[in-house]
Amino acid sequence: SKCGPHPHVAYSYMPAYFWGDAILTTCYLTNRLPSSAIQERIPIQILYPDQPLFHIPPKVFECTCFAHILGPNKNKLAAQVVKCVFIRYSANQKGYRCFDPHNKKEIVSVNVTFFESRLYFFAPSTTASKPPVSVPLPIPPVSLETIPSSQPLSGDCFLDPSLVYTRGQGPSSNRPPASSHE
Repeated sequence: SKCGPHPHVAYSYMPAYFWGDAILTTCYLTNRLPSSAIQERIPIQILYPDQPLFHIPPKVFECTCFAHILGPNKNKLAAQVVKCVFIRYSANQKGYRCFDPHNKKEIVSVNVTFFESRLYFFAPSTTASKPPVSVPLPIPPVSLETIPSSQPLSGDCFLDPSLVYTRGQGPSSNRPPASSHE
């Protein structure tokens, strides 16, 4: 199957070091969707017909999530919650791989609360410090002769060709070391 970065990669402020995770997540999901190349069959079901499509429910890549952590000195009543970003599905165990930017650690957990409508790297604190990038968009020439004379013309729409597309610049840094128990 054809795998590529998640569409949000192009529009988010996600650091480049997560793009590999975006590709792995895209491949994971693509292999669980019907493919026209194999008569609308699902690739993962061809390879593993007795396995379920998803061991855990699919979630939105790069969304804000809260991983519930139980440490060696903690019990269920003293559970901690860590704010993370969902980066991919765990390959070796049942769970979601989440990245804790504060401690620069990856966490694998099945006990995660997701806020799928909130992308982590779209947080106002991340975008406010970055100046927007402006790129002028070309405007195709319009011939006035192609417009029927029965419609009134307003010349104001042709006077200002400076439509500008603005987007924020993403942070650029090296990938922090990730500790994992996968």
